[in-house]
Amino acid sequence: MCTIKKDKTASARWIRWSGDSAGSVDHTYGNSSGFFMSVYNYGTARLLTKEYTSVFEGGPKCLTFWYKMYKQKTYAADGTIRVYQTYNETHFGEPIWKVTGDLGNVWRPIELDLTSDTDFKIVIEADRRHSTSMSIDDVVITDEKCSGTYSLNPDISCNFEDNLCGYQTDPTVDVDWIRQQADDGMSGDGPDEDHTFGFDYGHYLCVNPNTTPRLSGHRARIISPIQNTTADDYCVLFWYYVSGSNVGKLKVFAEQNNKKALMWNVRGDQRSSWHRGSFQLTNTDDPFRLIFEAIRGSNPSQGAFCFDDVDVLSGICPIHYTTPTPTEPLPTERTWQVKNIDDAGCTFENDTCGYGSYDGMESSWQIMSAYDRTVGPEGHYLGLNKINYNGVRFRTPYIHSTSVSNCLMFYYMCTDYYWCKGRPLSIYIMDQAAGDKQLLIDPIWITNEYKTDHWKKIQIDLPPTNDNFTVVFESMYGRPYIRMFGIDDVVFYDQKCSAVKPEPFKSTIDCDFEGGEMCGYIQRGNRWRRFQGPTPSLGTGPDNDHTFNKAEGHYIYVEASLGRRAGGVTSISTPYIRHINGPMCLKFWYHMYGEDIGSLTVRGKYRLSDMHLWYKTSTPTSEWSLGTIDLNNNAVFDELIKFTFQASSARGAGYKGDIALDDIKLLPNACNSPEPAITHSYCTFKEHPSNKCNYRDYVPNYMWHPWKYQDKTSGTASETSIKISKGVNSFLYADIHEENKNVAIITPEFKYAKRYCLQMLYIIKEDFGLNINFVHHTTSKTLISSLTRQMAPLWAKYTLELETTTPDEQFSIMFEAKIGHAINGFVAIDDVMISKGHCPIPEVMDKIDCSFEKDCAFSTNTSLLNGWQLSDKETHTHKRLPNIDNTYGTPSGHYYFISFRHTQPPTERNFLRTPVVEMTANKRCFQFYYYLNSNAISSLNVYVDDESIKRFPVDPIWSSIGKKGNQWNLVQMDIEQTKGNYSIVFEPRSGGGKHADIAIDDVILLHNKCIKVPEPKWTSTIDCDFESENSCRYKNVRTAKCNWTRHGGKTKTKKTGPSNDHTYILNDEKEGNYMYIETSPPRIPFDSAELSSPLLPASVDSKCLHFWYHMHGNSVSSLEVYRITPALSEKKLLWSKNGEQGDHWRKAILPLNVKRYFKNGSKEIIDHSMKVHFKGIVGYGYEGDIAIDDVKVVIMSCDPPPESPPVNETSCDFENGVTRCGFEENTNEDGSGDDRENVLDWTFFNASSINGNQTISNDTHVVLSQNQSSYIFAKAAELKTGQRVVLTSPDISAGLYNCLHYSYVSTGDFVIDIYTKSSSGKIGMVYALPRRHQSTWRRHRVNILPQEETFTVVFEGVVGRLRTGFMALDDVMIENGKCTTVAVSEAPQTLVNEATEQSKTTDSLSYKITIAFLSVLFAITMILLVLLSIYYWKQLKHPKASDDSTTDNELREKEETDKNAYASFET
Repeated sequence: MCTIKKDKTASARWIRWSGDSAGSVDHTYGNSSGFFMSVYNYGTARLLTKEYTSVFEGGPKCLTFWYKMYKQKTYAADGTIRVYQTYNETHFGEPIWKVTGDLGNVWRPIELDLTSDTDFKIVIEADRRHSTSMSIDDVVITDEKCSGTYSLNPDISCNFEDNLCGYQTDPTVDVDWIRQQADDGMSGDGPDEDHTFGFDYGHYLCVNPNTTPRLSGHRARIISPIQNTTADDYCVLFWYYVSGSNVGKLKVFAEQNNKKALMWNVRGDQRSSWHRGSFQLTNTDDPFRLIFEAIRGSNPSQGAFCFDDVDVLSGICPIHYTTPTPTEPLPTERTWQVKNIDDAGCTFENDTCGYGSYDGMESSWQIMSAYDRTVGPEGHYLGLNKINYNGVRFRTPYIHSTSVSNCLMFYYMCTDYYWCKGRPLSIYIMDQAAGDKQLLIDPIWITNEYKTDHWKKIQIDLPPTNDNFTVVFESMYGRPYIRMFGIDDVVFYDQKCSAVKPEPFKSTIDCDFEGGEMCGYIQRGNRWRRFQGPTPSLGTGPDNDHTFNKAEGHYIYVEASLGRRAGGVTSISTPYIRHINGPMCLKFWYHMYGEDIGSLTVRGKYRLSDMHLWYKTSTPTSEWSLGTIDLNNNAVFDELIKFTFQASSARGAGYKGDIALDDIKLLPNACNSPEPAITHSYCTFKEHPSNKCNYRDYVPNYMWHPWKYQDKTSGTASETSIKISKGVNSFLYADIHEENKNVAIITPEFKYAKRYCLQMLYIIKEDFGLNINFVHHTTSKTLISSLTRQMAPLWAKYTLELETTTPDEQFSIMFEAKIGHAINGFVAIDDVMISKGHCPIPEVMDKIDCSFEKDCAFSTNTSLLNGWQLSDKETHTHKRLPNIDNTYGTPSGHYYFISFRHTQPPTERNFLRTPVVEMTANKRCFQFYYYLNSNAISSLNVYVDDESIKRFPVDPIWSSIGKKGNQWNLVQMDIEQTKGNYSIVFEPRSGGGKHADIAIDDVILLHNKCIKVPEPKWTSTIDCDFESENSCRYKNVRTAKCNWTRHGGKTKTKKTGPSNDHTYILNDEKEGNYMYIETSPPRIPFDSAELSSPLLPASVDSKCLHFWYHMHGNSVSSLEVYRITPALSEKKLLWSKNGEQGDHWRKAILPLNVKRYFKNGSKEIIDHSMKVHFKGIVGYGYEGDIAIDDVKVVIMSCDPPPESPPVNETSCDFENGVTRCGFEENTNEDGSGDDRENVLDWTFFNASSINGNQTISNDTHVVLSQNQSSYIFAKAAELKTGQRVVLTSPDISAGLYNCLHYSYVSTGDFVIDIYTKSSSGKIGMVYALPRRHQSTWRRHRVNILPQEETFTVVFEGVVGRLRTGFMALDDVMIENGKCTTVAVSEAPQTLVNEATEQSKTTDSLSYKITIAFLSVLFAITMILLVLLSIYYWKQLKHPKASDDSTTDNELREKEETDKNAYASFET
């Protein structure tokens, strides 16, 4: 930074920059790689140089630098650059140089001689406004006087306001150029105002309209002074006015070394407005001068040639605004910018924004200066200068690709029917990768209108692109001339057009004339005057303004006594403003009192019309009157309009005819509409609240009084207001003089929103108070907050977040003073701000150390009558509160306390909150002293409120209940790591007793953790088998729709729920209990029950939650398990299971620890207490009961074991379950994650659980376990059709033959497939078990061909439509090599012959037995069919009368009997 430093106290910053979105380059190198300083964000930025010695000691010095300042958007405010020479870094004095305004996107030099008798620094200060660019470069301070090298000749740049600046008329030509004004009567066909000021008193140069004879071809020529050159390139800028039929030509020449070159020309009528002209001078080594020449056309008696504001700048012109110089070739190649979509729009006011020709015909499209859509008559748009029957095209810069649809919005106008009836406009979108000269084939949009006389809004959705893209505008066909065709206000949005919301209306013409300005209003003749107090003439004019109704206020008026001729008209106009797409209302206050009053007229000027809107001759009163004008003509919707107020004097009138205006306002609604609701209000009461703030006094009857208003400027004040007003300007207050009265004031109405924030200053002393109320149209006032007296009568800041109680209804806020009886009491309010949204985040602190002897920024919830208060000597006399504080141990010390009374409901909550503390990764010790000596059921809770959690914590981190004696008690606790900034909250609870008083003092938050006493050994507090009556202190969450129920035996609904608990499942002598949710009516789908465990103590050891669950039924929904961590205010889902899981208990194991993960992959268990919540959700029917049992927490790791390498051989006899062998069950084979509900677990049968009293004949599982072996099985009746049970082996090495051995049982409607699955997901069929009855164990051996990849073997059983049967697996073994007794085919593995285990003789005998058995079975079946047919025939012949008394249970039993009969019949 070259010893230059930034002022960090300033509101904005200078930053070192290289190029910008507008294509700027630095001055040093003239390219985008060089650097310069630019102002970042809005506000004031400063640069300070090092200290230089005084001129007296160090000699003369010269400061040189280059600067650039221009508006990026036309509506931007002017910026200012200042230079100070100062010896004080905080008080700079007056600037030695400054510049303000839009100077174009070009570098300009400045030289300044520095003179100082003391040592000094240079300060370069910039005030940047919205959408203004400000930059400096090449700052040099030399030890010599400035040479004048960078000082431009002051005469060649001229606005002609003071003189001709050395310009001289050429005496050899026919006509003279003259300097004139519009109001001197000589302008003829010339402009009505100059360009410099835009008023009729400004000066410019015109060809003398009175020179005779006026002949065609006559010339006028004027020559500038000589410009000394200091740079290679110069840009010449000027403004010209050429108007009239066949007016002729205007030319500009540059002369160097007696050689004259035509640089610019224009011909014919250019409409009645000022236009900007420019041209470039290059390689200017020698001095030059300019020559302006006008040549009269074929109609010399009409028309005018004028020019103004000539400026010569060093550098390159930003753009050619008019016809290009004939001698300057057009560029053939250009580099297209790439812009973000938000920056790709253009209003064409300053330049083309990087837009250009698509086909090389640059001259066809041109920036036109006329009545555009953006700003009106002085605006610019992109129009057609030439046409081509093959079409003319222009394009945007490239726009960065987006992955979403975008919206293109622009306005276009086509006023020529013959041109517009062709295809006047088409839109194309082209990718950058395809090059700059793609063939335009398929447009994305074509206009479907022939002709439009106004600017028409077009919105087009652009498709997403994978590459940067450009938008091409094409105009086709037409005829050899065009009345008007143009495009303006191009905007891109990064969303669909349907999602683009219109910008809210904001009036730019509202004016109360108080700001020292005329609000941009324009007048002719300067006869409207801004004034205050009575006008000079008696018997006319106002005494006060309307805004404040004071003589100090301002208004504008026309003085009747200052030489106004009878019938004369004096007008003043607002700036242009856009009419919304709907009705509008113009409101203004006027004063027309006096016997010589003329009339006041209001007119509206649109592009195509000038409308008479309002007229008034006089008023019979000397008061201000309201004028309103409804604007509801849809023909002018979305058009620009300006309003003109015309004051006319009466003919033969005297001096009593002053006309005044004040408080002009334009509203986006009809005049009879109510005042629109607002979302923000800030009232400082510097004026009466009914004026600026639109507050209104609430005085419904004589029992109500308004608030008193103390205005410090008024010079009068009561004794009370003098006490309050120290350091405060103006405010509202109420005191003892309003005793026995009600005092209230109401804000304006606010739009509905869920939250608003109220911030204000207030004072309350003695027994006075303040109520804050909601006020609605449909309801009476509702109390929000009640503030009571303060311990010290000082201005206190109050912040309250408001939650609106009536949805979709507007509301106001009422401030109601509660008047007490104390003589010295009062209540006051000031600086009231109400804004939509949350209240601002308080300042974040890094520590807390508060003894309450001074303000520590603790905040209290004072919405209750008995809130937290600061103690004083009177408090110390209270028998239930300490008579001394803890800090000093004296009555003069302070502490915070709260006193509950029996009138306060015990459910109300009242918080004392510390300031916000910044988050930390370390434990911090929090300590405080508290006093609790009230009833036995009062308590004090402490919470950590983490801002990142977005909700208040449910459980405290510390709590104390009951009396603790007449003493201060010390508490220490560690605050754990938080995710965000946090505050610590004290909450007292009265417990519903008659009295409760609690106090705290000396609150400290240390940087280190507390020194703790060794804790006892950790034990789980949530283990439960639900056999005790209190369910181990598990509780239902109140906010849930239904409850968990403790139950034993079967649930009341059939086909769902467990038959017995899990704890005593194998004990026939005892029936245990479990917890379950009942899903029968009145429960409805998605109702939920949530069961909360007791608080589990913190532990740094790994903890696993074990529990058993039962989910059986056709309409089972889901079971979810959550971890609740109060210290983190966290509720995290740990586990969930959905749908039918079979009619048996299943076990779940899941980790409980709160872990913190580090970047290196390591993790740390965080020491937090927690709760476990079991949440059951109701499904679509009554067969959806869900149960849990035997919850237990075990100190062990639940992390999955590391993956094992593939093995060559493996086996499993299932004696210890499935997973102990390395096998896995319930695997989602397709990997999609969508089929998990259809893949269920196998059931494990443990042979050691067989009871000695069980008989082999009545238990299938015992029959299959005669050899005391365990196995896995699945019952079809417990599954749904299509559901699967899956068993997967460990990974097996590739490249070898393998033999698969297994034992199985299969009966009924089961399909069993065995296949391999490679590591890449490839499936290979091994064997499909035939669907036949196999009710005893059978042993198989199957060959598996060599595989190319590591693979697993998968057993999959699928339930068929009938849902009958049983399937079991045992003794699975995979070994290397081929099976010894099985022939292996090299064909694809679809089916492998089973090993022969019996001789052919045995097979023959089995065949005969089977045939005999089937024959007997067939005969029995036929007999049953005949008997059933006879039975049903008799039923049809003699139907039995229905029994209306049959109960639902009997019907269900009959239905069940019929189903069993049908099943027997089917068998």
